[in-house]
Amino acid sequence: KGLTSRQMGGVAVLSLLVLVFSGMTLSRNPAWKNDLTLHSTDIKNAPNSAKTNYHLGLEYNRLAVDTPLAEVKQRLFGEAVNYINKSLEIYPDYPDALGTLALIYYRNKQYDQSLAFYERANKSGATSRNYSNMGAIYFERGDLTTAQSLYEKAVQMDPRFSDARQNLGS
Repeated sequence: KGLTSRQMGGVAVLSLLVLVFSGMTLSRNPAWKNDLTLHSTDIKNAPNSAKTNYHLGLEYNRLAVDTPLAEVKQRLFGEAVNYINKSLEIYPDYPDALGTLALIYYRNKQYDQSLAFYERANKSGATSRNYSNMGAIYFERGDLTTAQSLYEKAVQMDPRFSDARQNLGS
C-alpha cells in the first residue's frame, strides 16, 4: 500500500547517504589515472601514513629506473628517497621501505648505505631478495666468499628464487 512516515524518513536518509557517497566516489575517479596520480592524491589526504609515503616513494623510484635522462633520474631518485625516509620516520622498522631504500642506494652505487639499509631491513623482516642483493654488492666489490654466503642464504630462505640461484651460479 504505502510506506509509513517513519519508513519514508529512513528511505530519505538512505537515499541521501547513497547520493553523498556516490558523489565522493565519482570525485575520486580522476586520482586513478595512474599510480603517480593516485599516490600523489593520497599523500594530501594522509600525509602521516607510512604506507602512503612509501608507495609514493616507490612510484618515484619506478619512474627513475625507467628514465634514461641522468638529471631527471637523479631528481626522481631524490623524490623517492624523501618519501621513503618520511615513511621510515613514521614507522622506523618498515621492512619494505628499508629494502627499497637499500635498492635505491645500490642503484646509485652507494654500497655502504645500501648494505646498512639491507641489514636494518633484515632485522625487521629478512627476505631472500635482500640477501641476494647484498650478495650482489659483495660480488661487485670482489668479495666472492661473502657474496656466495649471502646467495646461499637467499636460496636457503627461498629455494625457488631464481635470481639468487643465478647469482650463486655466477
